Amino acid sequence: MTSLAEQLIEMGEKMGFERGIELGIEMGQCEMLLWQLQQRFGPLPPEAAQRISRAGLSDLERWARRVLTAPTLDDVLDVVP
Repeated sequence: MTSLAEQLIEMGEKMGFERGIELGIEMGQCEMLLWQLQQRFGPLPPEAAQRISRAGLSDLERWARRVLTAPTLDDVLDVVP
């Protein structure tokens, strides 16, 4: 089993070092946001977790800014009823 660092180095070699770093940052922010949302709102619906896992850095950053103040998970993720 390879570590996350080893995976990032391998990705960096394949995709270019800068893109490997960007992917590592996205992965870390994604994991932190998922953890924060689970702590605040309880178990996440699978579709919300998938949306977060597929999101880019700009979405992850926007949602992270809302996690402490938004009253619902839908408000964090811009879900319009």
